[in-house]
Amino acid sequence: MLKHHEGPIPPSIDQLPPESVENNPLVTPLAVLDFKTVPIDGVPTRFTLVQWNGLSPDDTSWEIWQKLKSLYDLEDKVLAEGDGIVMQYHLDEDVRPKRLVKKTSWMV
Repeated sequence: MLKHHEGPIPPSIDQLPPESVENNPLVTPLAVLDFKTVPIDGVPTRFTLVQWNGLSPDDTSWEIWQKLKSLYDLEDKVLAEGDGIVMQYHLDEDVRPKRLVKKTSWMV
């Protein structure tokens, strides 16, 4: 049996997040970190490494890109494909871009 509350009423009562399932908050993508293509049953399938909002950076996961795009609005979470201001990303490759270093006159 529960006891009656004694003392002043708390100034605020914690609420569940508005988006929850069975008292567990839904997580949403915070950032898309990387891409890779892996054959599944002989079909090349594109995966993306996702960092989730509200979870530790150690809790990233590889998700199927097409499925993730259909579930979430990722417009502000993904690098634009094509030419960028600093470097060009090739999202279908497993190679990370390298920064070009220009030597100044005193470095030569």
